[in-house]
Amino acid sequence: MRVIANSFLRWSHYAFWTNLSITIFLKSIFLLAHRRLHDLSERFVFQYEKRVYHIPVKEIRYFEKRLRQIYIHCQDADYRFYGKIEEVKKTLDEKTRFFIQVQKSYIVNFACIRYMNVTEVELLTGEKFMLSKEFKKSATEKYLRLIGESMGRE
Repeated sequence: MRVIANSFLRWSHYAFWTNLSITIFLKSIFLLAHRRLHDLSERFVFQYEKRVYHIPVKEIRYFEKRLRQIYIHCQDADYRFYGKIEEVKKTLDEKTRFFIQVQKSYIVNFACIRYMNVTEVELLTGEKFMLSKEFKKSATEKYLRLIGESMGRE
């Protein structure tokens, strides 16, 4: 009888921890999926020539600063407006985590990156951007963090 009781206790202890870890795992997957869906549903809003535009962030490949204008390069079209890249970065950081600044004039969408190495970033479209010294460390850290998240590690 004692052997059966000990076996049951070991099994119930194992079952408890297994159920607990499955619950924690499922909860973390749900939260990650919820956060991603929320991020993808966000829109970048700007005004140009008396029109207000609402562009889904998932369609934006990258932002480019030229003189006083910001160019938004999307999958199907390009847009522009007058603004500062610092304000664009701040707005993006408030709405989504998926944009990485690689140069003073370029902010790219993580979802559009084919690869990143120590010197450059290449998008799925073949466009390449050099990593500037100023943004190399922060861009690499953010890229690796987002890669980890996309592989299920947070």
